[in-house]
Amino acid sequence: MELQIGGQTFKVQKLSGYRLLKVFGDGNKDPADLYRDLILACVEEPKLTKEQVEEMNAATFLKLGAEITKLHASDLENFQNIANLSKK
Repeated sequence: MELQIGGQTFKVQKLSGYRLLKVFGDGNKDPADLYRDLILACVEEPKLTKEQVEEMNAATFLKLGAEITKLHASDLENFQNIANLSKK
C-alpha cells in the first residue's frame, strides 16, 4: 500500500500479528516510541533509520503513524478484545 503524506510517498506493509504485538510490547511503551517503532516496522520504502523517523516534522510523523494504526485497526481491536477476555 502506498501513502502520500507531506509530499512524500511511503510504501507500507501490514504486519503479521506476531510482529504487530512485538512492536506494541507490554503496553507500557511511550506513544512517541510506539509510533516510531510502527513506522520503522511498516515502511518498506523509503528505508528509514530510527534517527530519520525521530527527526520527521510533526505533521508527517503524526499522519504516517495514524495511517499505519488505521491499517491495523481491526487487528488491534481483536487484540484488545482478547486482552479484555483474559482479564475476566
